[in-house]
Amino acid sequence: MDKIKIVHTSDWHLGKKLFRNERLAEQKKYLNWLYDYLKSNSIDILLVAGDIFDIPNPPNNAQQLYFDWVYQVSNIEGLNIIIIGGNHDSSSLLNIPKQFFNDKNCFVYTGLPQKEYDNDCILNIRGKKIGVKTLPYFRNFELINQLERSHLETQENDIEDYFQHFFSQWAENVDYKILCSHHSFGSSLGSGSEHNIFLSGVESFPLNWIKDKFDYTALGHIHKKIELSKNPPIIYPGSPIAMRFSETNAKYISLITLENNQLNYEMIPIPIFRPLLSLDTNLNSLEKDLFAIIEKLNPNHLPAFLEVKINLTRPEPGIADKIRNMIKDHNLELISYVPSFNFLDEEKESTNVLETDIYELFKKFYSLKFGEETIAPELVQAFKDLVDEVQHEDS
Repeated sequence: MDKIKIVHTSDWHLGKKLFRNERLAEQKKYLNWLYDYLKSNSIDILLVAGDIFDIPNPPNNAQQLYFDWVYQVSNIEGLNIIIIGGNHDSSSLLNIPKQFFNDKNCFVYTGLPQKEYDNDCILNIRGKKIGVKTLPYFRNFELINQLERSHLETQENDIEDYFQHFFSQWAENVDYKILCSHHSFGSSLGSGSEHNIFLSGVESFPLNWIKDKFDYTALGHIHKKIELSKNPPIIYPGSPIAMRFSETNAKYISLITLENNQLNYEMIPIPIFRPLLSLDTNLNSLEKDLFAIIEKLNPNHLPAFLEVKINLTRPEPGIADKIRNMIKDHNLELISYVPSFNFLDEEKESTNVLETDIYELFKKFYSLKFGEETIAPELVQAFKDLVDEVQHEDS
């Protein structure tokens, strides 16, 4: 029997911006690369494990990129596509073209199944039945409603019973069992650049709920590659591009092969389309460090995004403009400039403002600005609310 080949990817976040800079150009390059990979390697199934878009109401150019790409890739002979919703996606938006997509062997799943087997996708490929059970991102109220329909309560045991049944039952016998989900599993909580997803009564799906039920588990939500288990494989492939400067890990898709009743997988590296470069320097080393970065630039990449963190002993007006002038003729764009200051207080002790608690900095700033030692509690609370909103803007 010929090999059956499956590609697993997730977390495209089409429409994502970094400091107001669009990422669509590099996302388009990734999708073009993925199209070429699927076509040249005769892939049978593509699994997209959620977070197609970055926000529920993505910009028109992100939607057009998605729809155009699905139309293009659906014309690859023999390819089946399975797409599930993530916590950044709008179920209603993903469902709009669902009937049109079905005609192109592209199957979309959002939320919990209304009927027992609604989220099962069973594909017959060269005499083998490949069962893909989909568990898209769902919200607490959906789970509560499902439990009520099943005459269960929102207790941990009842939740486990519900999902154990869901994971175990199939509409028909299959040769290979695959789970495709966008949720937190195992010890992956808090990994990567995403925030945790909390369900009613369970923070993360324990691996022992799924390990003996699936030959492969295709996950989405975490932005870095995580192999929760190799046997059976339980895999987060991560996002195809770095979403922020702190993501320095390589990017991958997972290639699954089925042959002679055996399942194997390997992580296929994704090329870098636009580097995200972070420079931590000081005024004396700035020029030398910048030229070291410039020398390593690849002219075939999109212009690299640069973050400069510079340590200063006093304010230096015009440093950001100086950096932009130094790099203007190179394949490099400054999009983040972060100065840090070491001030000497009256006791000659050095204090780095970036290492000071943000709430203490706020109090010191308020005191210096207005000459008042006491801050109104409602003002402190308003500042805390603002910090919390900023910290969770990507959740």
